[in-house]
Amino acid sequence: MFCWILLLINFYDEHNFLGHQLAKLPMDPRIGKIILLGPIFRCMRPSLIIASAMVYHDPFIHPIEYKDRANEAHKWFANNHQR
Repeated sequence: MFCWILLLINFYDEHNFLGHQLAKLPMDPRIGKIILLGPIFRCMRPSLIIASAMVYHDPFIHPIEYKDRANEAHKWFANNHQR
């Protein structure tokens, strides 16, 4: 069903050209589709910006077991990188 929503397969459950190309990319199909369709619609740069924003992970999110270690690192950066 997910591939049908992204229009990667046709009515007969066969992969179309876009589906074949996305299968070669080691990433989420939604992000790959944005990257592959960017040049077709002549908006490669904005599509790359959007795709990179979609895969961005906040560096301040950390596992609970590393909370003390992360807090120490935050304090160190706050003290040593002031203007």
